[in-house]
Amino acid sequence: MEVCVDSFESALAAVQGGAQRIELCSSLDQGGLTPSIGLLRLIRQRLPAELIVFVMIRCRGGDFVYDENELNVMKEEIQSFLQSNQRVDGFVFGALHPDGTIDIQSLKTLISHIPKDISLTFHRAFDFIAKWETGIDQLIQLGFHRILTSGQETNAYYGRKCIRQMITHAQNRIIILP
Repeated sequence: MEVCVDSFESALAAVQGGAQRIELCSSLDQGGLTPSIGLLRLIRQRLPAELIVFVMIRCRGGDFVYDENELNVMKEEIQSFLQSNQRVDGFVFGALHPDGTIDIQSLKTLISHIPKDISLTFHRAFDFIAKWETGIDQLIQLGFHRILTSGQETNAYYGRKCIRQMITHAQNRIIILP
């Protein structure tokens, strides 16, 4: 089970509830933003060592269309986490063009700063893409391991039919996480 958390208390509650993996964010009220290294450090010091931690990389709320300065901020955030001496098991991020297509070049830029042994998850920006079939194929080619989605609906219950179609299309090449 994976749980999205934005504080030490919510991470502790997730672990006590049986979570083996957390998505670490800040500002869940804004859809989740990049957390602090201090929060990651506290979680690594006080929670079980086997806990898998995926870190959200998102420099602001709102849409998922980023300019060059915002991409540079996200690159710096990735590098800061990697240099923090705190284990990061994965990064969660995404980028789109204004027309709802995946911003492949921006993703390649971010990915180029991440070691190959760290898992990549494309976040809920996926619910805003124009053609999800093409999106799945592009993310597989880029090396992503997971996609977070609610089936392009407000929640996974309403998007469950689309999620089933996505899982079928993915053919076990990438994990679709509702």
